[in-house]
Amino acid sequence: MSVISKNKIEESEDANTRKAMQELDELYDKFQGLFVELKKCSKDYELKKKSTRSIINKSLRKLIPVFV
Repeated sequence: MSVISKNKIEESEDANTRKAMQELDELYDKFQGLFVELKKCSKDYELKKKSTRSIINKSLRKLIPVFV
């Protein structure tokens, strides 16, 4: 009988474990949201960088004949 009671989790320990798991799930959901937002920002940055470089290169091509 003592072996069985050693393997049982006390109610308070079970409640603490469940609460910790719920907090962990909430943190993971928050992480996923932030990760999606980060990917979107990264994609927007890359598009803006390409657009800006295109404008700069276009201006440089116009300037080259002036100096040559």
